[in-house]
Amino acid sequence: IYHFLIDIFFSSQDKYYLPLSWLLSGCIITLILGIVTVVTYRMMVSYVIREQQYQFQEQQLKNYRNQMETLQEAYNVTRQIRHDINAYINDFKNYAEHEGLKEYPEFLQQLEKQSIPSHSTGNSALDSLLPIKIRKIRSLGIEFRASNLHYTGGMNISDLSLCSLITNMLDNAIEALEERKEIAGEHYIDLEFIYSPAGLMILCENPLLGQRPKMQGGALFSKKKEPFHGLGISIMERIAQDAGGQLDIVLGDDLFRVFALIPPSKVNETETDKTT
Repeated sequence: IYHFLIDIFFSSQDKYYLPLSWLLSGCIITLILGIVTVVTYRMMVSYVIREQQYQFQEQQLKNYRNQMETLQEAYNVTRQIRHDINAYINDFKNYAEHEGLKEYPEFLQQLEKQSIPSHSTGNSALDSLLPIKIRKIRSLGIEFRASNLHYTGGMNISDLSLCSLITNMLDNAIEALEERKEIAGEHYIDLEFIYSPAGLMILCENPLLGQRPKMQGGALFSKKKEPFHGLGISIMERIAQDAGGQLDIVLGDDLFRVFALIPPSKVNETETDKTT
């Protein structure tokens, strides 16, 4: 179209013997139109990109809220189940003691131990849901390694958000190993708490077997094609950011590591400063 406009100006100048200033003005107008078109195109592209990012973030926030609601519901259910089981066991104990059934108390004590989570972390939400994750991990033939899973509290994060962060870590590791269960090699998930003056460092790692995962825009993608699949890492990043911390992902030669740093709460920091 710009070539067409320039041809019109040149042909008009030649046909009607117009001054060169006419031709120069026409070229300047054509140049201005070209610049306006380029700028408009870039603005439209930038707007479309921002709109896509906004939709992505909205979907991310929606998924995060849905997950927190699901997690809260699961926590309430498991807590109620544990409470009911322990109440039934206590009733059976009292009945066995009242009736003089000596062979039952030992069995009931073993049953009571099994009903208590294998890892008592100090976080009630995590204590309720972690055994479910561990059972799934072991059912897939994956070794679960735990180090110092004891939450002392005092961090700038709610119990439920901390539970969501950790279960997302485990879900990503489980999915990665489940997709590669036929590949020979060591299958394990390592979860560790590390305390420092900077706060609580949570480390989750699993071996990289076969094809390496792809990272795009903070999301981890595998072979699955579901819409917005792979947002687990984005959700973890949001939880860490809301807590004033950070999330780092390290893709090594043979390991996939997720580090989350949760700082101490401001109240806890103030108390520490006063003590000092």
